[in-house]
Amino acid sequence: MTTVQELYETIVRARPTAERLQLAAMILNDIAPEAIVVASEQWSDEDVREFRKASSYYMLTQLEDAEDG
Repeated sequence: MTTVQELYETIVRARPTAERLQLAAMILNDIAPEAIVVASEQWSDEDVREFRKASSYYMLTQLEDAEDG
């Protein structure tokens, strides 16, 4: 069975740019709107904790670098 990568490499990549763009549009237009995952702009408590942890780590490394430099 041919993989998607093999299909792309052997058939799609060899086509002219205009045809590849047309194919890409056809594929995207064929995807049902229900299949698209909508990302939430709301942060969970876990998201906030992870962000604070990463921010604190970044701030500490920047301060250490400034002290060393």
